[in-house]
Amino acid sequence: MKAFYDKRKYDLLDIAFLIFVVWSAGGATSYQGYLYSPNSITTIPIVLVCMYMLHRKKCTYFNPLLLKIVFLLLVWGAVGTYCMGYNCHYFYLIYNIFLAYTLLKVFGVDVFRYYEKIVTGLSLIALVAFFAVVAIPSLGGLLKAVSIENSGSLWESNVLLFGIQYIDPSAAVIFPRRNLGFAWEPGRFAVLIVMAMFINLVTHGYKLKGNSNFWILFVTLITTQSTTGYACGAFVFLLYFYNSKYKPLVIPASVVVLLVFTSLSFMNEKIAETWNWQENQAADFASQMDYYSREDIAFVPQRFEGMFYDILNFIHSPLWGYGIDWRNSYVNTVMFPGGRIYASDGAVQIFASCGLLVALGLYYLLYKTSVTVSSVFSSKGKWAYFILFTLVNFSYNFWAITIFTTFLFYPIFTNEKIQAKCHNRGL
Repeated sequence: MKAFYDKRKYDLLDIAFLIFVVWSAGGATSYQGYLYSPNSITTIPIVLVCMYMLHRKKCTYFNPLLLKIVFLLLVWGAVGTYCMGYNCHYFYLIYNIFLAYTLLKVFGVDVFRYYEKIVTGLSLIALVAFFAVVAIPSLGGLLKAVSIENSGSLWESNVLLFGIQYIDPSAAVIFPRRNLGFAWEPGRFAVLIVMAMFINLVTHGYKLKGNSNFWILFVTLITTQSTTGYACGAFVFLLYFYNSKYKPLVIPASVVVLLVFTSLSFMNEKIAETWNWQENQAADFASQMDYYSREDIAFVPQRFEGMFYDILNFIHSPLWGYGIDWRNSYVNTVMFPGGRIYASDGAVQIFASCGLLVALGLYYLLYKTSVTVSSVFSSKGKWAYFILFTLVNFSYNFWAITIFTTFLFYPIFTNEKIQAKCHNRGL
């Protein structure tokens, strides 16, 4: 049996920490939130673990490039805070960059492969649990009894490695439940799977024959029944055609994918539901804002409405953004004073929160990562990762998710030529 990791290169702590980082991307439980709470008591232990990992690899904590990036972000944040009168510091981004620096110095190009392996393993666990509960509904009650946290309406039970969603008898879906895996909802799980599918194909030379990990991920994706996941998954399959001998079939395949996508009943229901929600929202928006403000809870609008609000936020403060606290945004301070409107997209929100220069810098890094990944793994489509990440960010903000921050800084903290040689030697 092939070992999960190379013990000659990594020890158990290295792998355990990377598993923790990938698992935390699901964001389902408070335990997964520890990685993303730089002010919590877990920050110091996490930073100490990173320092120990760097020490074992004989890597400096004070990399000149890392220090330059940190210095620029600190100065820019200080100036922004002075000019705008609210906190524009980017401590959360600096913290994530340090974690990314650690992972890249320890794993290098292998960070991509291990992400795919870890998500595949977690998907297999979730897949077995999902079909077991669908086949034997009484297991749902057992899992509910041992659930580590109560989410309210998000899930029925969660046992750290996977969760079980409530049954929705009124929904037009393939299965009576949707697979949410180690994430807080099926859509987020789906896009984590799609990213792993993309990395799997890139690192395997876009070969499907004998590629068991890809098929595990694909079947798991189906069980999520996520519109976002299916759309992003369709893009990954088009990349497969583009990188294979079936390249002439890209356009016909696109048409087929579109027809299949729109023919699924639950997809049509989701689209119609979103459209109706948009039309009906304006009628009682004021009363809803009053409710959310009174109850002190956040209101998360639908994707396109959320992007519209973020465009308004960006227009109001194009240089600095609204900083780390979305309650400082134009929409929440001027349009709806005291409002609690939080847009969940990342494609536009990065401009609204961080301002033009920081956002353009991050998008430039995304392009560099996309080009570098294409070069290192000798795959066609230098814009592929850029497009896929942007598609995912129309629904979820993945810029500050540690594993994706790591991918983002891959061309900055690694040597592309060295990594390419390692890849060509099968290391």
